[in-house]
Amino acid sequence: TAKQPYSFSSMKSRIITSAIGLCMAAVLAIVVMRLGMAWMAYETGSRMLDDHDVASAIENYEVAISLDPGKALYHSSLGSVHFQLFQQTHGRQFAQRAINELQVAMKLNPLDGRLPGLLGHVYMNLYRLTEPANGASWLREARVAYQRATELEPFTPFYLMELAKIAYAVQDFNSAEASVKRAIELVPNFLPGRQWLAYVYLETERASEAEHEYREILER
Repeated sequence: TAKQPYSFSSMKSRIITSAIGLCMAAVLAIVVMRLGMAWMAYETGSRMLDDHDVASAIENYEVAISLDPGKALYHSSLGSVHFQLFQQTHGRQFAQRAINELQVAMKLNPLDGRLPGLLGHVYMNLYRLTEPANGASWLREARVAYQRATELEPFTPFYLMELAKIAYAVQDFNSAEASVKRAIELVPNFLPGRQWLAYVYLETERASEAEHEYREILER
Protein backbone atom coordinates (compact mmCIF):
# COMPACT_ATOMS: atom_id res chain seq x y z
CA THR A 1 0.00 0.00 0.00
CA ALA A 2 1.16 3.58 -0.65
CA LYS A 3 2.45 5.58 2.32
CA GLN A 4 -0.10 7.95 3.75
CA PRO A 5 0.98 11.62 3.94
CA TYR A 6 1.39 13.13 7.39
CA SER A 7 -1.83 14.48 8.74
CA PHE A 8 -2.04 18.13 9.74
CA SER A 9 -2.33 17.16 13.42
CA SER A 10 0.83 15.03 13.33
CA MET A 11 2.75 17.83 11.61
CA LYS A 12 1.52 20.26 14.26
CA SER A 13 2.58 17.88 17.01
CA ARG A 14 6.10 17.60 15.54
CA ILE A 15 6.37 21.37 15.27
CA ILE A 16 5.28 21.83 18.88
CA THR A 17 7.71 19.15 20.06
CA SER A 18 10.56 20.78 18.16
CA ALA A 19 9.67 24.20 19.54
CA ILE A 20 9.61 22.84 23.09
CA GLY A 21 13.00 21.20 22.52
CA LEU A 22 14.46 24.44 21.21
CA CYS A 23 13.06 26.37 24.18
CA MET A 24 14.51 23.85 26.64
CA ALA A 25 17.89 24.03 24.91
CA ALA A 26 17.78 27.82 25.05
CA VAL A 27 16.88 27.79 28.74
CA LEU A 28 19.67 25.32 29.46
CA ALA A 29 22.14 27.48 27.56
CA ILE A 30 21.08 30.54 29.56
CA VAL A 31 21.43 28.64 32.87
CA VAL A 32 24.88 27.37 31.92
CA MET A 33 25.90 30.88 30.86
CA ARG A 34 24.67 32.35 34.16
CA LEU A 35 26.58 29.74 36.16
CA GLY A 36 29.73 30.42 34.16
CA MET A 37 29.38 34.17 34.60
CA ALA A 38 28.81 33.68 38.34
CA TRP A 39 32.01 31.65 38.65
CA MET A 40 33.95 34.27 36.68
CA ALA A 41 32.64 36.98 39.02
CA TYR A 42 33.64 34.89 42.03
CA GLU A 43 37.14 34.33 40.64
CA THR A 44 37.49 38.04 39.93
CA GLY A 45 36.36 38.85 43.47
CA SER A 46 38.94 36.47 44.91
CA ARG A 47 41.70 38.11 42.88
CA MET A 48 40.55 41.54 44.02
CA LEU A 49 40.65 40.35 47.61
CA ASP A 50 44.21 39.08 47.12
CA ASP A 51 45.04 42.59 45.87
CA HIS A 52 43.41 44.08 49.01
CA ASP A 53 40.67 45.70 46.93
CA VAL A 54 37.89 44.82 49.35
CA ALA A 55 35.20 46.97 47.74
CA SER A 56 35.68 45.32 44.34
CA ALA A 57 35.79 41.89 45.97
CA ILE A 58 32.43 42.50 47.65
CA GLU A 59 30.93 43.82 44.41
CA ASN A 60 32.02 40.76 42.45
CA TYR A 61 30.87 38.31 45.14
CA GLU A 62 27.47 40.02 45.14
CA VAL A 63 27.30 39.66 41.35
CA ALA A 64 28.14 35.96 41.68
CA ILE A 65 25.35 35.53 44.25
CA SER A 66 22.83 37.39 42.08
CA LEU A 67 23.61 35.04 39.17
CA ASP A 68 23.81 31.84 41.22
CA PRO A 69 22.20 32.36 44.65
CA GLY A 70 22.22 28.66 45.47
CA LYS A 71 25.98 28.23 45.86
CA ALA A 72 27.14 28.19 49.49
CA LEU A 73 30.72 29.07 48.53
CA TYR A 74 29.72 32.51 47.25
CA HIS A 75 27.78 33.35 50.40
CA SER A 76 30.52 32.12 52.74
CA SER A 77 33.17 34.08 50.81
CA LEU A 78 31.12 37.27 51.04
CA GLY A 79 30.55 36.60 54.73
CA SER A 80 34.29 36.20 55.27
CA VAL A 81 35.00 39.57 53.66
CA HIS A 82 32.42 41.29 55.86
CA PHE A 83 33.96 39.59 58.89
CA GLN A 84 37.38 40.96 57.92
CA LEU A 85 35.85 44.43 57.74
CA PHE A 86 34.32 43.90 61.16
CA GLN A 87 37.70 42.93 62.60
CA GLN A 88 39.30 46.02 61.08
CA THR A 89 36.62 48.56 61.97
CA HIS A 90 34.58 46.94 64.80
CA GLY A 91 31.50 48.02 62.85
CA ARG A 92 28.63 45.84 64.04
CA GLN A 93 26.91 46.14 60.66
CA PHE A 94 29.71 44.15 59.05
CA ALA A 95 29.39 41.42 61.69
CA GLN A 96 25.65 41.18 61.04
CA ARG A 97 26.23 40.90 57.29
CA ALA A 98 28.78 38.16 57.90
CA ILE A 99 26.27 36.31 60.10
CA ASN A 100 23.54 36.64 57.48
CA GLU A 101 25.70 35.27 54.67
CA LEU A 102 27.05 32.40 56.77
CA GLN A 103 23.55 31.41 57.83
CA VAL A 104 22.47 31.29 54.19
CA ALA A 105 25.55 29.22 53.33
CA MET A 106 24.74 26.79 56.17
CA LYS A 107 21.22 26.28 54.82
CA LEU A 108 22.60 25.60 51.34
CA ASN A 109 25.34 23.28 52.60
CA PRO A 110 24.27 21.94 56.01
CA LEU A 111 27.00 19.26 56.11
CA ASP A 112 30.01 21.59 55.98
CA GLY A 113 31.33 21.92 59.53
CA ARG A 114 33.55 24.86 58.63
CA LEU A 115 30.54 27.14 58.19
CA PRO A 116 29.17 26.90 61.76
CA GLY A 117 32.79 27.08 62.92
CA LEU A 118 33.18 30.42 61.16
CA LEU A 119 29.83 31.57 62.52
CA GLY A 120 30.94 30.73 66.05
CA HIS A 121 34.11 32.74 65.45
CA VAL A 122 32.03 35.78 64.48
CA TYR A 123 29.87 35.45 67.59
CA MET A 124 32.92 35.13 69.84
CA ASN A 125 34.43 38.30 68.39
CA LEU A 126 31.16 40.12 69.02
CA TYR A 127 31.21 38.84 72.59
CA ARG A 128 34.74 40.15 73.15
CA LEU A 129 33.63 43.62 72.04
CA THR A 130 30.57 43.61 74.28
CA GLU A 131 30.29 44.37 77.97
CA PRO A 132 30.18 41.08 79.91
CA ALA A 133 26.73 41.86 81.27
CA ASN A 134 25.39 42.20 77.71
CA GLY A 135 27.40 39.48 76.02
CA ALA A 136 25.56 36.38 77.24
CA SER A 137 23.48 36.11 74.07
CA TRP A 138 26.59 36.11 71.87
CA LEU A 139 28.11 33.35 74.01
CA ARG A 140 24.95 31.26 73.65
CA GLU A 141 24.96 31.69 69.88
CA ALA A 142 28.65 30.84 69.71
CA ARG A 143 28.14 27.73 71.80
CA VAL A 144 25.35 26.49 69.52
CA ALA A 145 27.46 27.16 66.44
CA TYR A 146 30.54 25.37 67.76
CA GLN A 147 28.46 22.43 68.96
CA ARG A 148 27.11 22.07 65.44
CA ALA A 149 30.64 22.31 64.06
CA THR A 150 31.85 19.53 66.36
CA GLU A 151 28.93 17.33 65.31
CA LEU A 152 29.87 17.75 61.66
CA GLU A 153 33.65 17.59 62.19
CA PRO A 154 34.12 15.54 65.37
CA PHE A 155 37.87 15.14 64.86
CA THR A 156 38.68 18.86 64.73
CA PRO A 157 40.15 19.88 68.12
CA PHE A 158 39.84 23.64 67.61
CA TYR A 159 36.06 23.63 67.85
CA LEU A 160 36.23 21.61 71.08
CA MET A 161 38.75 24.11 72.41
CA GLU A 162 36.38 26.98 71.70
CA LEU A 163 33.55 25.12 73.40
CA ALA A 164 35.79 24.67 76.45
CA LYS A 165 36.53 28.41 76.56
CA ILE A 166 32.84 29.26 76.33
CA ALA A 167 31.94 26.77 79.06
CA TYR A 168 34.67 28.22 81.28
CA ALA A 169 33.39 31.76 80.64
CA VAL A 170 29.94 30.77 81.95
CA GLN A 171 31.53 28.88 84.87
CA ASP A 172 30.56 25.47 83.53
CA PHE A 173 33.94 24.10 84.58
CA ASN A 174 33.13 20.40 84.20
CA SER A 175 32.03 20.85 80.59
CA ALA A 176 35.06 23.04 79.90
CA GLU A 177 37.46 20.40 81.17
CA ALA A 178 35.64 17.59 79.38
CA SER A 179 35.72 19.40 76.02
CA VAL A 180 39.41 20.22 76.10
CA LYS A 181 40.31 16.73 77.31
CA ARG A 182 38.37 15.29 74.39
CA ALA A 183 40.35 17.53 72.05
CA ILE A 184 43.62 16.28 73.54
CA GLU A 185 42.48 12.68 73.28
CA LEU A 186 41.77 13.19 69.59
CA VAL A 187 45.08 14.98 68.96
CA PRO A 188 47.64 14.31 71.73
CA ASN A 189 50.00 16.90 70.22
CA PHE A 190 47.35 19.64 70.41
CA LEU A 191 49.58 21.83 72.56
CA PRO A 192 47.26 24.88 72.82
CA GLY A 193 44.71 22.58 74.44
CA ARG A 194 47.25 21.23 76.92
CA GLN A 195 48.42 24.74 77.77
CA TRP A 196 44.87 25.92 78.37
CA LEU A 197 44.12 22.86 80.48
CA ALA A 198 47.22 23.52 82.58
CA TYR A 199 46.00 27.07 83.13
CA VAL A 200 42.62 25.76 84.31
CA TYR A 201 44.35 23.36 86.69
CA LEU A 202 46.37 26.23 88.16
CA GLU A 203 43.22 28.35 88.51
CA THR A 204 41.53 25.52 90.40
CA GLU A 205 44.58 24.82 92.59
CA ARG A 206 45.52 21.48 91.03
CA ALA A 207 49.23 22.13 90.73
CA SER A 208 50.32 18.53 90.18
CA GLU A 209 47.94 18.10 87.23
CA ALA A 210 49.10 21.40 85.78
CA GLU A 211 52.71 20.27 86.12
CA HIS A 212 51.85 17.05 84.27
CA GLU A 213 50.44 19.01 81.33
CA TYR A 214 53.45 21.32 81.17
CA ARG A 215 55.77 18.30 81.16
CA GLU A 216 53.73 16.81 78.31
CA ILE A 217 54.10 20.08 76.39
CA LEU A 218 57.88 20.10 76.86
CA GLU A 219 58.21 16.45 75.85
CA ARG A 220 56.04 16.87 72.78
